[in-house]
Amino acid sequence: MRTEEIVTLSDVELWKLERVAKWRNEPKVGTPTDGTWPGHDGYAADRLGVFGEYAVSVYYREPMDLFIDLGGDNNVADLIIANMTVAVKCTKTRSDPHLIFKTLEEFRQDVAVLTTFEEPNRVRLHGWTYPDHFKRHCFHRDYNAGDRVAIASSKLFHPVTLKAIAFDRWRSGQLGGQLMRSA
Repeated sequence: MRTEEIVTLSDVELWKLERVAKWRNEPKVGTPTDGTWPGHDGYAADRLGVFGEYAVSVYYREPMDLFIDLGGDNNVADLIIANMTVAVKCTKTRSDPHLIFKTLEEFRQDVAVLTTFEEPNRVRLHGWTYPDHFKRHCFHRDYNAGDRVAIASSKLFHPVTLKAIAFDRWRSGQLGGQLMRSA
């Protein structure tokens, strides 16, 4: 059986993340970037996104972009992990979740991470992928919002492997950078 990683959010973290989601959603209400999809409002989408981004930032020990400076809403990056741009996708689907993009071209980041928010306070990290791997394993499906491209969570790499890659990139930078020059 495939194992995943769980991040459990405290009551204080949930309270703060709810406020961040409301704050992020407020300027978008009534605009084309409202983030709505059938059966959900823009706030629901921002809430899931914030929970997923925060859990990924905690798991990989990288700062979360509270102010959307990285361009997550413009499909640039939700997070940066070891100088890699990251798209975080969060869903409430528990059985067989899929990492979904509108189009193949939308996946412009170095990696994408799939998470699931499980009420009341758990975020499950299913895994990650990179664009070429996604393209090789993706399929088309209509998720009640038009045709999308997706990959099953079973095709994703385990979350801990990205942690190892990030550490290796950090260590290589340390050994090849300032640390070696000053020795």
